[in-house]
Amino acid sequence: MNRTSSILIGALTLVSLVSCNWKDDPNYKELMPITITVPSDTINTNAGERLILNNLVIESNLETTCEWVYGCPKKGTSIQDHDFEKIIKISENPNIDYTFDKIGTYILRLKVDNGESIQLKFFTLNVNAGYDEGVLVLCNSEEGKSNLSFIKTLTKEEEMTQQERFFTDIFHSLNPNYTLEKAQDIYMGDFPAKLGHLSKLVIATNDEKGRIYQMDAKTMELLTVTPMQEQYGTYCTELGGLHAKSNEGGNFILGADKQPYRYDMVLGFIAAFSDEKLELEHTYEGLFDKYGKPNKTAFWWGPNYVASRYSATKGIQLTKEEGWEVFNVACKRISNGNSDNPIYILFQNKQDKSSFKVKITTDNFRIFKNGINFTNADLKMDRNSKIINTRHSNDVYYAYDNAIYRWGLISTPALEPAIRLPKGELIRDISTNFKGMEKDAGGEDLLYIATYNPNRTSEHKGSLYIYQFSDNSLVEKFEGKFDDPVKVIYKYRTK
Repeated sequence: MNRTSSILIGALTLVSLVSCNWKDDPNYKELMPITITVPSDTINTNAGERLILNNLVIESNLETTCEWVYGCPKKGTSIQDHDFEKIIKISENPNIDYTFDKIGTYILRLKVDNGESIQLKFFTLNVNAGYDEGVLVLCNSEEGKSNLSFIKTLTKEEEMTQQERFFTDIFHSLNPNYTLEKAQDIYMGDFPAKLGHLSKLVIATNDEKGRIYQMDAKTMELLTVTPMQEQYGTYCTELGGLHAKSNEGGNFILGADKQPYRYDMVLGFIAAFSDEKLELEHTYEGLFDKYGKPNKTAFWWGPNYVASRYSATKGIQLTKEEGWEVFNVACKRISNGNSDNPIYILFQNKQDKSSFKVKITTDNFRIFKNGINFTNADLKMDRNSKIINTRHSNDVYYAYDNAIYRWGLISTPALEPAIRLPKGELIRDISTNFKGMEKDAGGEDLLYIATYNPNRTSEHKGSLYIYQFSDNSLVEKFEGKFDDPVKVIYKYRTK
């Protein structure tokens, strides 16, 4: 009997292919096809909940047998490669009735055999924890009590059943024995490490011990609590980006004492970066290269200089311009994914506050070239304007007053805003829906703007506005839903 196997990936209806016999061969026989029709190539379920899948259709004129298996993708491959690390059989029926107990994203495969043809169909299986993907808004009340709100990105299955999207305070609901107070910042890091691939959420506070909380990004399980006050007599004001020159998962942070520190996102300890007394105001938390890979160099800045650290042997390097102050810093996401991403340092003249210039360097801060010079007595930006970028554009976006401006970095910053918020809304933070460093991760097409309106009459004065980058149109808004927002980030689905 002639048999053939075929795989047709990404289509909702699959038909098996005939064997390679030539049709003019007298022994040629066209094999009986198999058709599999499914509503979606992605299946979502929650860990510990029974999954019943009975909505696919298998068509064949011959009797068929089925086999369902699943497993993790092989290390170094993606779900789309369909290459298993290890296969686990879960059913020999056309339908699935199974409970998955381990959170993660897996390859799920159905094999159908009718005795003449074999058909394989692959699915992406997401075993969710409940808070897998969505917007996190970190807030403080007037009394200094903190909460972490979550707006869930619903799966297709959850949309059909109209499940709840908005959760007021997931930190305390998941960690009832801890009290979050005076929150300063939140950061999500997804990175390789010696212990395996790690995904972490970190929250910095200004409570009595300057605690830094570290959680598993998948499960929201609290892992470590580090009291920064006890070791350094200060607290973390800003969490920076990942420093991934090696697989250590270091996060370069800024203390309230204006000094740079390194927070270990694997073990949760803190180390000082420099014995020299520095005067810093911000740490860079933005993304580098087209796919948002971690920076090789940690850097911070204040009015007098940019402080960068490329390696332990070279220590802290200071970049400054005589007669000029550092005004702000941005990074361009160049299109080819090159790691030498241009960093733009905007300087303001100390004597003539309307005079600005840009110096351009790479992430090793070794070679500098001149950028634009311009004069603007009414620049719609200040030293605290947060600048963000996106993989879809070489432009950057920044907040000032109650508006968002777009800047190409090679020309004078815009005089008119790209987006203007409703009157009375004070912008607290902005971010994109960054979904990870994978080439096919998608995302970064939405802009999240967290605001506070002291004149709002409702109990909560904080809001979230979501805009489309492509045309600056308003997609959705959540007005009067939050306390005073500190930070907004997108919690993306991780490995």
